Amino acid sequence: MARGRFKVVCSYCRKRKIGCDKKSPCTACVKAGNPYCDALGRPDQKSDEVTDALRLRVATLEKQLFENGIHPMAHLSDDDPKDTINFHDAISRIDHRDNQTWKYMGPFKWVVLVSMDDSLLPIFKSFYQGKERPACADGVAPSFYLHSLDKQVGLFQQPHVQGPDETLRMKLYNTLPSVRAIYLLIDRFFKIAYPYMPILDESDFRESISNLIGGRPDEELRAIISGNDGSSPAIYGILLVVLRISFITLTGGSNRVLNFCFHNSKEELDYLSSQNIGPDFIELANQCLSVYNVTGNICFEAFQLVVALRVYSTVGPETTSYDSRSMTLASLLNHMAYNLWLNRDWHTDRPDFNEKKDLLQKKLWYTLVFLDLDVSLSSGNLMSIVPETFDVRLPIFRPQKSSGHNDESEKMAIEHFHWLERSRLAFTDCIKMTGKVSGNVKISQLERSLMKLEEIYDDLQKNLRETANVPSLTIKDSFIKYTTLKLLLTEHYFLVGVYTHFMYHYIKKEDIVKAITYKNKVITKFASVLFPLIPELANQSMTILSGSTDIFICGPFIQCLCQCSLFIVSALVRFNHKLNSMRSLPDHQILLNTNVEYRGLFNEIEKHLSLLQQCNHIVLSMYDLMKNKYAAANRMSILTRKVTDCASSPDYSKPDAIIKNSIVDGNNLRMCNQLIEECLEKLDFSSVTGYSSSLPTSSTISEIPTEILWESGSLSPFEKYFDFVLIEEMSRYIL
Repeated sequence: MARGRFKVVCSYCRKRKIGCDKKSPCTACVKAGNPYCDALGRPDQKSDEVTDALRLRVATLEKQLFENGIHPMAHLSDDDPKDTINFHDAISRIDHRDNQTWKYMGPFKWVVLVSMDDSLLPIFKSFYQGKERPACADGVAPSFYLHSLDKQVGLFQQPHVQGPDETLRMKLYNTLPSVRAIYLLIDRFFKIAYPYMPILDESDFRESISNLIGGRPDEELRAIISGNDGSSPAIYGILLVVLRISFITLTGGSNRVLNFCFHNSKEELDYLSSQNIGPDFIELANQCLSVYNVTGNICFEAFQLVVALRVYSTVGPETTSYDSRSMTLASLLNHMAYNLWLNRDWHTDRPDFNEKKDLLQKKLWYTLVFLDLDVSLSSGNLMSIVPETFDVRLPIFRPQKSSGHNDESEKMAIEHFHWLERSRLAFTDCIKMTGKVSGNVKISQLERSLMKLEEIYDDLQKNLRETANVPSLTIKDSFIKYTTLKLLLTEHYFLVGVYTHFMYHYIKKEDIVKAITYKNKVITKFASVLFPLIPELANQSMTILSGSTDIFICGPFIQCLCQCSLFIVSALVRFNHKLNSMRSLPDHQILLNTNVEYRGLFNEIEKHLSLLQQCNHIVLSMYDLMKNKYAAANRMSILTRKVTDCASSPDYSKPDAIIKNSIVDGNNLRMCNQLIEECLEKLDFSSVTGYSSSLPTSSTISEIPTEILWESGSLSPFEKYFDFVLIEEMSRYIL
């Protein structure tokens, strides 16, 4: 008689190839909150019909609870309820109520991550030790980097904008290029850049511009500044933003003008690149906005101008960071949208219902929603627009109701909204926990939410890998690739920020095993995602046929590079200390010759340092490639080089809280080294490392000597007022 099989592995454990204790339900399913565990236990010989009926009833109730989003077995998890974290503890000491610049500090800002690192913080502090005390009253924190925002953002009503000798109309006349250049750049905007910021009705905008500037599209005449109605300044402001965005798409991240793209001929590209359309266009657009009292009733075009300025603040080469002006615009914009009822759906049976205007308002609203999501992922703060505050349905593309001449661009923009919406709730769940200022969140609960983000992250990587060797032969191909890449980079920044906080959290608790786990996750993401993107962006292989739309991903890319470079330099400091400590041991040579574990660890540390130096050189070279166009890359290049110079100095030597002299450490380092080696061997970084920063460019950002940065300011005399967040802001205004 064959033996009866009383226990089998459940489907959940078999699919994931994890150990199953074959209980009913098994422990793995209990931890994961899986109510459908199908592990079979020994049948109960004493069970009767009543017991079977009760079991069936319990199973039915659990299924109903699970379908309603409730996990009935979650309380059975053996997770430590005391294992909690608050991401804002690292910045709880920051108090800048009088400082507009840091009103939107978040836990994932690079300065916060550095302030948690015992290796990097002393280095950064030492840069600002000076001899003279700046003007600062006792008991008052230094405020030498504050600036006013009223005129820049237009928070207060002004009867007119007037410079020393010219009015707003004269400024517009002296600033705008020829009529031909204006129309070429408008055409380029709606062909290439519009899907990234679908905030205009193309037909209405073109009609308004033709009425305001006059002339034919092929004329080299100066634009005529006309218009006296209330919306004219706003339309001119929108035009200035459109021209600036279209102009910066002429060059890639390295500020080189492409020779060919589908939309413009080489003659047109040369003509447009010779125009002088710089950051002053955005300053003038802000002055156009300052004509209006944005705290009162304003025209719809003025609201569109605020949206345009908000979008530009996330892609402008002179900003590429979520600074004070951007956050002021965001706060202002969200409240204006609520006041205009853009968060509510129109009733289609209303007599004044306008389908064309309804479509435009929906595009504007969802532009704000996903801008808000982007900022939260990049900072770790809570979202200002939460799902419970609006009922606007996603826009639907109807060719007969299209607002533009190019239906394809309109369709791409609307499909992109639908694509982002599928991931928004998963992002929101995690942001609710990282943005919680008061109280802690359970790490196990956050990890379960992060699993959904990891699934999205893996799908994005898969999509990019499938199209990696496929050229972008159309603008649609380029748009899909770049929007996928932008979301991947933003999510990458968020995940690395979370895992870095986890790593420091467990280092502080001296839980080395978990600290190593999250450290390896960070290294894996850098080696498998970020570094493979570097040569592709350096070669601009994704943009050569459809315009340099990499401006829409360079901001998050520089942020991710910043995370990576500081992580690398921190490791250089710690492993240099470890190597020097081992070499200084009196019996070092004896241990090398007799102890296999010791020799293996020493060799792996030497190899790890060499690989880190190669990675650091690649990142610095990428900064060099981009710094002539992007102020953030220029600033981070200076900071990283200064920190790198100190990485091998014994003055800043700090021990690694994770690495000990054991075979486990050697094996862990070996795995990390293999991962980094595979990344470096598989990819060709010659286009990055061989770049010469002396190549001529059309940049308007000058090279700033590094000495200026470090000789300015002095914090040592008022150490009690010192706050690490000053560092980035000081460098921002110096640059």
